[in-house]
Amino acid sequence: MATAKPQRSPAEIEDVILRKILLVTLIDSMERDARVAYLELTAAEILSESKELRLSRDLTERILIDRLSGDFPSAEPPFQYLLGCYRRAYEEGKKIMSMKDKNVRAEMESVVKQAKQLAVSYCRIHLSNPDMFPNWDNSGDSNDKSNVSPLLPLIFSEVSSSVDGFAGTSSSIVGASCPPGFLEEFFRDSDYESMEPVLKQLYEDLRGSVLKVSALGNFQQPLRALLYLVSFPVGAKSLVNHPWWIPKGVYLNGRVIEMTSILGPFFHVSALPDQTMFKSQPDVGQQCFSEVSTRRAADLLSSFTTIKSVMNNLYDGLAEVLRSLLKNTNTRENVLEYLAEVINKNSSRGHMQDMSRCEDTLSSLKAMKEEAPSPQVDQDIARLEKEFESYSQEKLCYESQILRDGGLLQQALSFYRLMVVWLVGLVGGFNMPLPPACPMEFASLPEHFVEDAMELLIFASRIPRALDGILLDDFMNFIIMFMASPEYIRNPYLRAKMVEVLNCWMPRGRGSSVTTTLFEGHQMSLEYLVRNLLKLYVDIEFTGSHTQFYDKFNIRHNISELLEYLWQVPSHRNAWRQIAKEEEKGVYLNFLNFLINDSIFLLDESLNKILEMKEVEAEMSNTVEWERRPAQERQERTQLFHSQENIIRIDMKLAMEDVSLLAFTSEQITAPFLLPEMVDRVASMLNYFLLQLVGPQRKSLSLKDPEKYEFRPKQLLKQIVNIYVHLARGDKENIFPAAITKDGRSYNEQLFSAAADVLNRIGEDGRIIQEFMELGTKARDAASEAMDTEAALGEIPDEFLDPIQYTLMMDPVILPSSRMTVDRPVIQRHLLSDNTDPFNRSHLTADMLIPDTELKAKIKDFIKSRG
Repeated sequence: MATAKPQRSPAEIEDVILRKILLVTLIDSMERDARVAYLELTAAEILSESKELRLSRDLTERILIDRLSGDFPSAEPPFQYLLGCYRRAYEEGKKIMSMKDKNVRAEMESVVKQAKQLAVSYCRIHLSNPDMFPNWDNSGDSNDKSNVSPLLPLIFSEVSSSVDGFAGTSSSIVGASCPPGFLEEFFRDSDYESMEPVLKQLYEDLRGSVLKVSALGNFQQPLRALLYLVSFPVGAKSLVNHPWWIPKGVYLNGRVIEMTSILGPFFHVSALPDQTMFKSQPDVGQQCFSEVSTRRAADLLSSFTTIKSVMNNLYDGLAEVLRSLLKNTNTRENVLEYLAEVINKNSSRGHMQDMSRCEDTLSSLKAMKEEAPSPQVDQDIARLEKEFESYSQEKLCYESQILRDGGLLQQALSFYRLMVVWLVGLVGGFNMPLPPACPMEFASLPEHFVEDAMELLIFASRIPRALDGILLDDFMNFIIMFMASPEYIRNPYLRAKMVEVLNCWMPRGRGSSVTTTLFEGHQMSLEYLVRNLLKLYVDIEFTGSHTQFYDKFNIRHNISELLEYLWQVPSHRNAWRQIAKEEEKGVYLNFLNFLINDSIFLLDESLNKILEMKEVEAEMSNTVEWERRPAQERQERTQLFHSQENIIRIDMKLAMEDVSLLAFTSEQITAPFLLPEMVDRVASMLNYFLLQLVGPQRKSLSLKDPEKYEFRPKQLLKQIVNIYVHLARGDKENIFPAAITKDGRSYNEQLFSAAADVLNRIGEDGRIIQEFMELGTKARDAASEAMDTEAALGEIPDEFLDPIQYTLMMDPVILPSSRMTVDRPVIQRHLLSDNTDPFNRSHLTADMLIPDTELKAKIKDFIKSRG
């Protein structure tokens, strides 16, 4: 019979387990496993202490130190060795669970637990003080020269997933696996001082792993690693205390923070193109949208879906990181400080180059090539075609990340709606009119709060159905309240941006839209929208910018489109008529003055450019002479031709809009046009337009394709004549005919009959033509009467003549500063555009004028004396 195998004592079992865990022996037994180290000196010390050569809990830490301090052939470096100890302890722990003797099992569990604790503790000591065991490479891995923390691959292994990235791993760190529980024990309950250098290195390594990673790269593993680390109190504290949490430096801006802070590269991950030295890989545009013109719609849709999916993973991960840090009271302030710094340093961010300007330039160059071929033009076309392909890829990248992500836009809009409600709460809520004095709390807020909200609304408004389900009433109230309130928002360009939002929302064409009720059924809109648009139209004349003269035209274009739409809405039209009555000599008169000024300038500019363009056109049509010219000269003249085309198209469109606005409003509102300070100006404008359209030089303005340049002379003539007739109908005091004839530059009685002939040919309403001719007759009679009066008066004394117009004054007033005497209508017309004394530029308003009653009486006596 075979003898039974003798049972081991608990001490023997403990010895066996610890030898397996620590890979050491105290007896030179010619061990075949090269990893097992013979601790000869340690064994001698134990014998000298009269102890058995057996491993026990009491000796474990001493044995571990000797093992780490010794120089043993084929032995692992400290970190790998300690990690192996933990792994082997974990495996031994599983075996112990099958022991039948509960007491022995409990003792052995204690042995394994102590071994794991010691392995973790000495890992911390080694990583925070690598020189403690000088016989080994300080990197912790003799085969890894990357100087990356050996913890990083373990964390990646801990948080790994089968969907990490689309282009391989984020670094060369692969193949590492972490024994269960090691990282949890490593980071839990550890003191900050010992862990700070370890975590500092880890965060720098994580930052580096996503520094140049695009949305199609492996950002998810590092992001989950980041989230894992900040879930530990010591990890969260170490992150916000890292020197690179908020980098310091004189030249710190948004880009520097993005590239040098710990979190910055995570926020940099994107499908959007970055053409700087930090260009991310893989290139999303190249990989998803190259040769886009030949791609199938299904391919593009697949790319859009992929990018949306990975970006949502990124957003969710970053949100979880920030949420974890914000919930921690010890790190909350640091996070808010970081976010504030990012916002502040991005206050002057750049904007994306326009995907359409390139296309326009390319079209112009191709047209130039047909008219004036040259190698330089061919090179420019090739360069722009390459740029256009790149811009097309960029456009699709933006579309895939932002335009196609309805959820992101909805969340952003909801956030800014709450912000707008909060801002309005600072001034007393959604009530009009606003308090006269702007509260300090509101005035102290950064301008970009409002600008960002307006930019988002403009952006979202251009995306189909992006505004569906969004409550826009609060935005509408906010815009109406502040767009004409420079006391609250000083920047006129920001208030103009509010109009741009309204312009995007304006219903177009037949049928209702989701925004129709905002304009036609919204209480604050019905009461204040027209009034504030008119006020902003006036305010925008003076923006303080060196480009204010040209800026105002684009801004007023947006306002004019809105006003034309609102005129069609009966409730708004009634409000408009009431405003014109209340503000007849206030903001409405200023509005008309600037509208007329713009109309004259824009039409005059357009007509002059037409003449210049026709001159170049004539040169190009003479093929023989044209071909004799040097190629460079032909190219320059062709560029001038296309430049004039663009200017004419823009200016003519704006001029037509302005005349249209005058035409439809003058049908029901005539009184402000016929005021003494306005009537002469209106008549001069109408006479000038009539001269250009039916006068002797009209043939020089003919174009092959007038529609191409937004030039519609027949429509323009109809509108001009309608304005004449509308004002004549409202002229109860019969002052309009005389005002028409005062204009010595453009008035000619023959223009009325010439215009009537054209109107008959193009089919204008016969009643309008008849009233227009009757006005022409009245004007002719007024001209004759004026000549008789002038003859009767004879030579007028200089003191009775207005020093600005050199006409007989009828209502002389004294200017308080210069003490000059001028005619009231003349100076009031000047004050509509400029609130200064024209003789010394001092401040002047209409209520400061001093009636010169003595001189007025003398003038009356003079007129009487001349019969």
